[in-house]
Parts: sequence; C-alpha cells; structure tokens
Amino acid sequence: MTRSARWVSLKRDGERITREFIAGTMPGEWVALDAELEAGETVEIVADARFNTGDQIEERRFARGRTSIEYPIENGEITVTGGVYGDSEITSNYRYCFDRVQRGDHSNREREFDPLSDIPADVTVVDVVDESEIDHEGDLSKEIERYLAARPVHHAFVVPDGARWSSTLELPSGDFVALIGEDPGMVLDVDRSLDLAFDLGHRRGTLDEAILRNITLDIRGEDERGEIDTGFVMAHIRRFAAFDNLELVGQRARYQDFGGGLERVGNRFTFLVQMVGDGSGVASVDNLRMLDGDTETRKHQVGHAIATSADPAHLGRTVWSNCDLRNWVDNGYYVKNSPGPNELVNASGENNAGSTIRLGARDSVEGATVRFDEMTDRKPACGLWMQSGMPIATDVQIDAPCGNHELIRISTGCEKAILKNFEVFAGERNAHHTLRVSGSGDPGDIEIEDFEITDQSPNGTLSDFDSSVLCSRPMTLRDGTIDVSGCERSAIGGKSEPTLEDVEIVE
Repeated sequence: MTRSARWVSLKRDGERITREFIAGTMPGEWVALDAELEAGETVEIVADARFNTGDQIEERRFARGRTSIEYPIENGEITVTGGVYGDSEITSNYRYCFDRVQRGDHSNREREFDPLSDIPADVTVVDVVDESEIDHEGDLSKEIERYLAARPVHHAFVVPDGARWSSTLELPSGDFVALIGEDPGMVLDVDRSLDLAFDLGHRRGTLDEAILRNITLDIRGEDERGEIDTGFVMAHIRRFAAFDNLELVGQRARYQDFGGGLERVGNRFTFLVQMVGDGSGVASVDNLRMLDGDTETRKHQVGHAIATSADPAHLGRTVWSNCDLRNWVDNGYYVKNSPGPNELVNASGENNAGSTIRLGARDSVEGATVRFDEMTDRKPACGLWMQSGMPIATDVQIDAPCGNHELIRISTGCEKAILKNFEVFAGERNAHHTLRVSGSGDPGDIEIEDFEITDQSPNGTLSDFDSSVLCSRPMTLRDGTIDVSGCERSAIGGKSEPTLEDVEIVE
C-alpha cells in the first residue's frame, strides 16, 4: 500500500457506495469495505484524495503504480479485471495500492500487526533490553542518545514497559529513527519536569524519517520543585513521519507557582509535527490520546499548553486520524498557522478551551465529534474555528449542553470555506451563537449545506447574541434545519441576510 492515499472508495458507475480511511495503514494490512453487491455487478475500487492547493479546492484521484501484477485476479466469487492508469485508462498489468481482494467477514481487521513490519530492511533494529551497551534501567533517553553518538542515526529501538525517561531525547539530524513499544500502551515513566520528551529534527529538515509507536508517556507525579510537566513531541522531519498509538497520561501543569508567582515549566507545544524542507514530506498521526489536558490558571489562555499543532515551518502534509484531545486550555487541534495542509479525520475533542479544532489556509476536517459539557467559568471555547484561507469541514458533530462561546466560527480571513454535513446542539447553558460567519466576499465563497442546528440557549446578555446564526457576509445556506423552538432567540441575524435554499426554520 502506498503512503500517499488518504482513503479508498468503492464506487458504482462513478458514484461512491462506501469509503474507508486508510492513512496510517501499513503494508500487508487488509482494508474492509462494507457494501451489498448484486451477482455479476461491476464496481470500482479507487484510491482518492481531496487536495486544497491554496488557490482552489478540488478532488483528484491518486494513480500511483507501486508494483506490476497480471490481471485478472480471481478469488472465489470476486474477479479484479484491471487497473486504472491516470484517470481513466484501463491497464492489465499494474496495481494501485492493492494486490489482492476477497469476500470476507472483517476478521482480517482483528489480526495482530507486527509493529516492526514497516521498518526498512537496512535499518538496524535494537532491543534496548538485549543491547549490552544500553542500560535499559537507567535514563533511557540519555542511553539512546549516547548509543547513537558513535553511530549513524539509522536505527529502530524497541523499548520496554516501565522504562525511565528523565531527559529530553534530542536527535537533530540523521536518516531514520524509530522508538517502538512491542505492544500498544508500553509506558515510559517521566520522573522530572522536562521541556520536551522527544525533540526530533530541526527546522532545517536534517532528520529524514521518524516513527514513534505504541508508547504511553506517563507524567503523573511530582519532582523536587512541583508537579511534573513536559511537552510530548516536537518533530521537524523532512520526508516521512509516523506517530501511531501514542498516549499522554497525566495533566500538564505548564504554569506553576514556586513561591514567586506563576512560572512556565514545559514547552508550550505538547505535540508539534512539522514536515519541513521542500514541502514533499508526509506525516501520519494515528490514535493519539491526550485526555488529561492542562491545568487552567488565572493567566491568559494563550501561554498555556497547546495540545496538537503545526506552525509556519510546516510545508508538507500531515494526516491526523482517530485522535482524542480533552481538557486543554490553549486549543486542541491548533493547525491554522501552517502553510502546509493538515487533514483531520475522525477527530474527537471534549471541553477544550480556545478552540477544539482550528483550521487555516489548506486544512481540512472530515469526521469530528466535539463536546462541551462543563465549560462554566472556563476560558472561552469554540468548537470549530475556520480561520483563514480555504478550509474544508465535513461530517462534524458538536454537542454542547454547556458551552461558553461560538460553536462554529468562520472568520474574516477565509477567502473560501466549505462546511457540509454537520450537526450542532446548543443546550440551555449556552449564550453565544451556534454559527457565526464574518467577513466579506462573493455569495459563493462560503458553502454551507446539509446541516441541522438545534438551539435551546437562553437569550444572550448582549443584543449581539440574540440570534442562533449570525451572518455578516453574503452567503447561501442549503438543505438544513435551524430549530430555535426551545429557546428565546431568533434563528438568523446579522448585517447580511443569507439566501436560504431548502432550509427549514422551526420557531
């Protein structure tokens, strides 16, 4: 399977029947597509991608041959008749992403995956327990640094459960490095505050490839000064990076008072991924869980720890899939600053202040669930903030029994934006807009359709909050429902009245 595909679609006469997200899927793994097919029916399996070029938003097909294979492929009741070259040319001797197919019962999804199976053959694999030159019971980060100091950085380290991590692993350059737990949930115990646990690469892009997999970083506890605090990962990688099955356990405490007022401890970035260099680099972050967030203080929320992020050095592409972020103070998925695209898929977030999802020029989210249920007296929290450029958001659900700010915001900086297939619920403890669209431009610049907004908020304390949806730029709302029957607000307000096409207002 090629690393470039985002998802695989099953299509009938060009129309998608079903789709499976595959970013982060490893070579040799099976992908299951659910569909009811008729005997004798012909369907297409296509590796798709949506590209946000910065000038326009368009859909393309991936057509990247990896290996030769002779068609047809027959397996019981299924026959693969040919591959597709380019957009439409049928070929009999190439495969694209897949080399086999079968009718199945999804049992292949449950098979065990070897965490070392995708390590390149020329990389030296080191089990730190078995390696006599590494003291696996000491500070493992320093032990690995010392081991690599006399060797090329072209290694994969298998780490044990319960290893001690007492300093930052700094690897500014090299060809390839991987740290892998043999099984998901292998714990690294952090016993003192650090700036970062992993500092991989440099903005100049001198570390080519990196993998972190099956690691839980445990920061619970105290050191001689106070609560343990550290950032998890800061990565500047040139070609390829994969971060799979990672978890941060324990609440960050970036601001602490050691007797002279609040001071900052660990790095502001908890999990920063930047693909640097010429912009061709690709990263995947899959199944990252950081549920304990950061300690909220009287300080401004900017300056608390950010959960996940990409900054201006990010020129490549990062896919964040199946991640879960909760209880952060200074944003959850904060990727709006980078010129390179960040693609969020099946993102989850709960009770994150700032914004749970904050998108910039070429960013997208496909599938997200956001919840606010205890934001009383918390710092302001937006669910989805589309801030600049031409962001895309589809299949988003925001459930806010107790929110404290706008649930979806499309800002002035957006030249264009696509917001489709979303649901918003605002409970009785909300006083801000469910959707706010700001700025100016042509009516077709902002596409909002296929939505359901249910608002049970009381009327806001300011007159500006007396509508559920606030529009200040020309736009069209299509195929949706705005239900304000359970609150005292009007459905739509603002200085620009939107055009409504097949929109039901329930009052």
